[in-house]
Amino acid sequence: PDIACFSNYIWNLNLSHEIARAIKEKSPKTIVVFGGPNYPLDEDKQVEFLRRYPAMDFYVFRNGEMPFSILFEELMRHGFDADKIKTERKSIPGCHYLSGDDFIAGEEVVAMKDLDEMPSPYLTGLCDKFLANEQLIPLMLTARGCPFKCTFCRGGDDYFNGERRFSLGRVREE
Repeated sequence: PDIACFSNYIWNLNLSHEIARAIKEKSPKTIVVFGGPNYPLDEDKQVEFLRRYPAMDFYVFRNGEMPFSILFEELMRHGFDADKIKTERKSIPGCHYLSGDDFIAGEEVVAMKDLDEMPSPYLTGLCDKFLANEQLIPLMLTARGCPFKCTFCRGGDDYFNGERRFSLGRVREE
């Protein structure tokens, strides 16, 4: 594939990185993008994290809907050549990566307030072919963020604190 994307949670990091590493071994030009809450908040630790998991080309930091879209557009503009972006040290909002020894971090993107602005993969028909298979079970995320401030969880960080929900009408329609 041109691009492989992974959601990074504490329970799947090692498995996902091994899959990404295997992909890179077979197809070094495949771009590997990770995102998700299991990522340090401190810049020094972010650099350390990216060095520890070298199969990752880019990390989408915090909520990824808009940053991933921007990253994808940049990748298209550069012919899906991650090295070109890294050589240019292109700053991409909400994306982190290493260019040699340099840590490149695009500006932080504000969390979306109105989740209904995101197109629904169910309502647009993108999931239809998967829903026809009775062995697959659709999942729905109806809210983002967390109302708690647990110190052991990155979801307790101020950025994620406070729930944002899809409208009841949207959830019913889906």
